[in-house]
Amino acid sequence: RLPAAPDGEALSDFLAARSFMALDASRDDPAHNTELRARGAALAREAVRVDPFSGAAHYALAFAFYFEGRCDLGKASAMRSMEMNPYNAEKIAVFGAFMAQCDDPDGERFLQDAIQLDPNLPPHMQAPLIILLIRQGRAEEAASVVTKLITSDNVIGIIGEKSSNQSLAAAPIAQSDGGPMIS
Repeated sequence: RLPAAPDGEALSDFLAARSFMALDASRDDPAHNTELRARGAALAREAVRVDPFSGAAHYALAFAFYFEGRCDLGKASAMRSMEMNPYNAEKIAVFGAFMAQCDDPDGERFLQDAIQLDPNLPPHMQAPLIILLIRQGRAEEAASVVTKLITSDNVIGIIGEKSSNQSLAAAPIAQSDGGPMIS
């Protein structure tokens, strides 16, 4: 519950949280997708206006831009958010995934940085790096990440890309450790 007269930081964080809620809802409600994304973007912009030094506000704004397919603005907001908190590995991984989806060459670097910052990063945060490496035809490097996930993080199975010859490089690794590879 928000205090009766929130300071700028509390209000900004509240607006950023509401922005994420609207953006998440847009994925689940195709009939109102455009309206919810616009609402999420407006809330994120307001969060930044209220507190331009809030990493959470810039994080929400980056999300909103990426949801709109505005990769250049998403990256600019992501960079601003990371300036304010350069040690949040999960945030860095999310931005790396967005950048990779936008074919931004910095995506791989951010994904690698996130894993280096937190070697115990949850597997779903490391999966975009595997996908990126596979798409680039770097099957051995992808297999190395898969091996680490299976041996260190106790992953019980891997989902590969549909009909990808490169994904097949990870299949023997997954199977040798008793985990299936589904593609």
